[in-house]
Amino acid sequence: MLRGIYTVAHALEAATRNQEIVSENLAHSVTPGYRRAGHLFEVSGTRGNEGEGESNRTFSHFESGPLQQTNNPLDVALVGNAFFVLEGPSGPVYTRNGGFEIAPDGRLRIRGGEYPVMGQGGPIRLPADAGAIAIGTDGTLSVNGVEVARIQLTTFENPGALQRVGTTLFAGGAPQTPPPGTVRVEQGY
Repeated sequence: MLRGIYTVAHALEAATRNQEIVSENLAHSVTPGYRRAGHLFEVSGTRGNEGEGESNRTFSHFESGPLQQTNNPLDVALVGNAFFVLEGPSGPVYTRNGGFEIAPDGRLRIRGGEYPVMGQGGPIRLPADAGAIAIGTDGTLSVNGVEVARIQLTTFENPGALQRVGTTLFAGGAPQTPPPGTVRVEQGY
């Protein structure tokens, strides 16, 4: 008798979590850099005890969506399997959201957030008199024709090991430098 109640309770829990994930995916369907989540619920073998043989987990899909041109020089898209590196509160965090802005102190940061965009030598700072900003396909950032930084990019052999720490932010994994020519940065997308 109780086994049936536990089975129904676990099924309801899985259905509720699945509904939450579908709702979140719909709510963020137009958020730049958002990676949709999926839900896996498996029951394997015969359960002798409550919860035995069940797997109930969430995972992220990392396939790229279509690029949308914005013509904003601080909107940057990645073509290829890579992530931008941001300086998070407890270490690096990774995102494919390339919507950037300049903070009052000159740091390049993710739009609407506090996380600075990392360059090869640390957080990227732009000069106070920053005029024309150009970002090359290799991530080189130039202001008024003078190179000031190169956006740090990283890739992961197993992106499924990353943990979601925000709507478009991930942490963990073993970051690697992308092989030359495997990633292209597109400005204005």
